[in-house]
Amino acid sequence: MNGQNIGGYKIKYNTCPIFVTYDKKEDISETINYEDEFESRDVFSWMSRNNRKIDSNELKPLVNYTDIDIRLFVKKSDDEGIDFYYIGKLSPLGEPIQLYRTIDGRENPIVNFKFKIEHSVDEKLYNYFMDKLDEE
Repeated sequence: MNGQNIGGYKIKYNTCPIFVTYDKKEDISETINYEDEFESRDVFSWMSRNNRKIDSNELKPLVNYTDIDIRLFVKKSDDEGIDFYYIGKLSPLGEPIQLYRTIDGRENPIVNFKFKIEHSVDEKLYNYFMDKLDEE
């Protein structure tokens, strides 16, 4: 490990691990304040990096979903250090959606994907992520 923060995603060798910090700090930079969220124990809504469009080369394997192994890892907050929970294997639900976010007064493209989680998230773990940090 090189000491850097783990986060984001990397598509390589037909795999795409996705690392998400669920509750982001309030003072986090707008450029990385992605709106990733569980919609249910079976569906996860995820945002690509900023300045990406559906036709971006980086996203083509996910958009086309051909022989790519997508795995989701989530931690509740940065207070958990570098430990992530393995959530499971993902497959796309429907077509990705092109969105635009205003950052520093400029419109930035970003792509929203909805994923089906192969096996429902354990109820206790799901509830842990759903509880707000200030309620703990």
